[in-house]
Order: sequence, then structure tokens, then C-alpha cells
Amino acid sequence: MSLEKGWGLKPVQALETWDKRIRVVDAIPMYKDMKQGISSGLKIMLAMTDMLGICSMVYLRIQGE
Repeated sequence: MSLEKGWGLKPVQALETWDKRIRVVDAIPMYKDMKQGISSGLKIMLAMTDMLGICSMVYLRIQGE
């Protein structure tokens, strides 16, 4: 598992090593679908964030014991 500054994990599947009940179902770029109501400059910045993999939304499945 590779821990970087703060809470950043790469790859996000490293979360599964924390506890045997945790499974990563999916990870998608955080700002992928944010297109309406924001300026062109912000759209570019958010697209760059997604391309660099800086921020993702992670869907987890946590199993009961």
C-alpha cells in the first residue's frame, strides 16, 4: 500500500488492505460530470484534476461479519 500526503491512496484498492470486510466497487473521477453552471476556466481546472487523478469518488462495499 502506498500512502502519500494526507489521505491520498494510490491505487484506491489499497483501502481493501485496511480491513477484510472492505471492497472497492468503483472509483470515478470526482468532477467528471460537473459541466453546468461553472466557468470555462474552472471547467479546465477540474478536467486537469480528473486527468491527473488527484481526486476520485470511491464506492465501497462493507461486508458484515
